[in-house]
Amino acid sequence: MKGSPTGFRRLVLHRIFIKSLIKAYPVGAVSDMTGQVAAGETGCGGSEGVAMTQRWSVNVTPAERIVRIVIGVVGMAGGLMVIAGGASLWSMVAAVLLIAAGLDLVVTGSTGHCPLYQRLGHVPVSLKGGTS
Repeated sequence: MKGSPTGFRRLVLHRIFIKSLIKAYPVGAVSDMTGQVAAGETGCGGSEGVAMTQRWSVNVTPAERIVRIVIGVVGMAGGLMVIAGGASLWSMVAAVLLIAAGLDLVVTGSTGHCPLYQRLGHVPVSLKGGTS
């Protein structure tokens, strides 16, 4: 194959790619899991004056996270089964939407952060810090 890099050329391209990632996302830019940027660091991207000040907060309970992941996997599997069956156009569209919704549930379940909950200001009682 004329256009594909092989051997030494592939190694050089790989090293260039890794170096660009290291430059773009410096190690130690975020000091801890709270997302506070270490003194003198700039955060992701390496741009001066732009610091990552906070990360997503966990706003989904552990039980809900498990349920989201299970339902999401089942939804994605169901959508894939419909697509594999080769049904009509509308069922294919519904299957793709089902896969997308399942993927969203898996991602929000695995990260523990739901953007809709954040937008609505919803925080479960068990995550409010025990003040009831």
